[in-house]
Amino acid sequence: MSTHDNQSSKMLAAEEILRGRARNWPDIQASAKAMISDARIDFEVSFNGAPEVVGWVKWDGCSDWKLVQPGYLHRCSGGGPQDLRNIGEALARCWDWAHELRADFE
Repeated sequence: MSTHDNQSSKMLAAEEILRGRARNWPDIQASAKAMISDARIDFEVSFNGAPEVVGWVKWDGCSDWKLVQPGYLHRCSGGGPQDLRNIGEALARCWDWAHELRADFE
């Protein structure tokens, strides 16, 4: 990636944060992007910069999540239990965030 491409990527990420469609959560080493539609908000959740979970929160409060790498979630003993708690916390934050983005959702 060229320096110009890298700077453009950082600027785009900053613009998304300003528009409320990207969040960084350093305390749980996670970030997320939100894509808003009429009936749901889609999320891509990354940990340490790598997308790992995608899903959505619908207008009725239901949510669905799946691993980016189907059927596979690997964590090592170095961060094991806390890494798993962080994944759950990131998904809960996305659920809360969906309701901030769309107050009309249940």
